[in-house]
Amino acid sequence: MEQVENELYEQIVPVDEKTVDFSGLVKKIFDLQDQMKAITSQTKDLRKPIKDEIDTLNDQIKEFMIQNDVDKCDYNEEVLELNQKIKYGSLTKKSLQLALNDFFQDEVDTKECFEHIVKFLGEEDVFVLKRSKKKKPKAKK
Repeated sequence: MEQVENELYEQIVPVDEKTVDFSGLVKKIFDLQDQMKAITSQTKDLRKPIKDEIDTLNDQIKEFMIQNDVDKCDYNEEVLELNQKIKYGSLTKKSLQLALNDFFQDEVDTKECFEHIVKFLGEEDVFVLKRSKKKKPKAKK
């Protein structure tokens, strides 16, 4: 079926060498993306039980070390250390606007400050390829 569609298309639209080359590039990237997707799926399935066990062990070890005031554990030729770090919340457009509004208590000042920050950071046009399924035409009634 696909072969027939391609032949009909080629009869209607003359295909030049650049188009054939481009079509080959698109086919190749789709094939490679499909391979990566399959590999990712396989490794995800294999990793899940291992990751779950690691997470459980991590929690148990951290709990033990905290309760017993242990900050370092020597094991064979390696060392396991417990470090405490401060974790900050995520900085998003919305969280920044809310924080500025809380600080200024004024919508106008908040808007001016936010726009200044966005302008200061700058912007850049970026081209991104996005692969998606073709939408099938709706059946006629």
